[in-house]
Amino acid sequence: MLVNTGEISALGLSPDGKPWPVKVQNGEDISLTNRAIATSAALGTVFDHYGTVGHIIDPRTGLSGARWSQISVISNSASEADGLSTAFMLMGRQDIEGAKADTEILVEVI
Repeated sequence: MLVNTGEISALGLSPDGKPWPVKVQNGEDISLTNRAIATSAALGTVFDHYGTVGHIIDPRTGLSGARWSQISVISNSASEADGLSTAFMLMGRQDIEGAKADTEILVEVI
């Protein structure tokens, strides 16, 4: 079963017995089995007419402050992938890599 609730969860195999094919927002094709993927994008939702003030708010400043245009995270749960992809939008590469060492996730930074 493939479930899309804003994050995509792949439960088991597709009807043809293969992993579920999923296309990420950058156009890359990935395969998922018993995993979930979430993508956060700096300008996925915007607060201004010009589309320049994104919805990812840095709690340290209270301002829109994403460091990346888009990050996708693959994890064992959709909620973990969603939370991590959002948090990683505010983190530098070294901090993201440190977090990856502690959890089994794949991160695509764009």
